[in-house]
Amino acid sequence: MNREAPWLLLALFSMPALADFKGSVSFATNYVYRGYTKSMNNPVGPGNLEYEHELGLYAGLWVAPVSFDDEYHDDRAQVEINPYLGWATKFARNWKLDLAASRYLYDGKVFGQDSDYNELDGSLHYRDLLSARVAFAYDTYNRGAKTLAYELVGRLRGRRCTENVEQP
Repeated sequence: MNREAPWLLLALFSMPALADFKGSVSFATNYVYRGYTKSMNNPVGPGNLEYEHELGLYAGLWVAPVSFDDEYHDDRAQVEINPYLGWATKFARNWKLDLAASRYLYDGKVFGQDSDYNELDGSLHYRDLLSARVAFAYDTYNRGAKTLAYELVGRLRGRRCTENVEQP
């Protein structure tokens, strides 16, 4: 047996962590995304696993059950998988920039068609009071439609106010 191996392992595990893993599972009474339901108004339990590096780079995987109102089609999607990559950085005392790319993958078809697509988004945050987000998909649900969505979120005295609009 190599005598240096235990010392190398001890040194590796005693170094400060340069990255962090986190995950979550939640419960929602309805999966509403940009104003429409992806669960036909039924409860869902989505989950998320994310890796963050101290340089601001992150990668993750969001998984959620879906149920679109397409009962007349075979091979209906029942799961949405959303892998994503991004970079976030503070660039002034109270400001944070977040840029990300994601892919929406479905285990079946949505309304009888393959519907996987990519999305790019950017967010700008001021403290924990105001956030603005813009997202662009050049082939939403693989239908040839370009989609621009924007969101403005304000928080005041522990309350949250949201304006969310999608433009086809």
